[in-house]
Amino acid sequence: MKHRISRSVIFALIFPILNLLILGSEARPGQRSGKRPVSAPASVGDSDLAEIKDLCKSFVGNEYWLKIDVIRIQKLAGGIDATNVYPEGNVSYRAKLGGFRQVQSSKSEDFAEQARSSIRDNDVKYLDVQVWNRGTNIKVRKIIVKKKEIEIDITEEGGSKSRIRFKFDKHPDAYTFDEVKNLFGQTLASSEVDLLGAEETAEINMGMSIEEIFKIYGKPKSRINLGEKTVLKYDDLTLIFQSEKLVDVQ
Repeated sequence: MKHRISRSVIFALIFPILNLLILGSEARPGQRSGKRPVSAPASVGDSDLAEIKDLCKSFVGNEYWLKIDVIRIQKLAGGIDATNVYPEGNVSYRAKLGGFRQVQSSKSEDFAEQARSSIRDNDVKYLDVQVWNRGTNIKVRKIIVKKKEIEIDITEEGGSKSRIRFKFDKHPDAYTFDEVKNLFGQTLASSEVDLLGAEETAEINMGMSIEEIFKIYGKPKSRINLGEKTVLKYDDLTLIFQSEKLVDVQ
């Protein structure tokens, strides 16, 4: 005796099996063919980014002295900014000169020489290597904070432009407020004294002239002229001169 199976019974048996097959073949979110989920690279949080932006704003419009060499490949119009600063102050100079090979070095002198050599070998007369040496007085014009880097646009007295990049693409976990503040401290000096402090101690001696003090400490916060006596006031000390010679420090 033959038994007939209704369509509803067949569908009830087939659909669960099909669903299992489909679900088994689909990769779960973040997985490929049963592999472990690929974790997204770490990036700076929105709250940290807001604090970093506020920090960067405090530098805009101010004058500083470079603690590192800054290099730009100048074109007839525009240029290639080659200075990149990584976490812990590691500097890398990098640029691709047109269709030529990429030039890269951690030393400014080597990079500049390689770039000039490449320009000469390829007879490219519209490119010029500009080097701003450590100690150059600059002004911060604009700072752009991005997810993986910070762009710092600077100008020097003659009006020439260049850019320094703080790069975090290879070290996203280091993109923090403290590290950005540290990079500014390793890249820019707020005074010539701060610049000297990175390599040698600023030294003053009795009998020094006012001009000699200016070269070390810069212009004072205030200057009081009392005939043959002159008083220069800085944030952390007061210098007293007699006949323009240093006679006392307070």
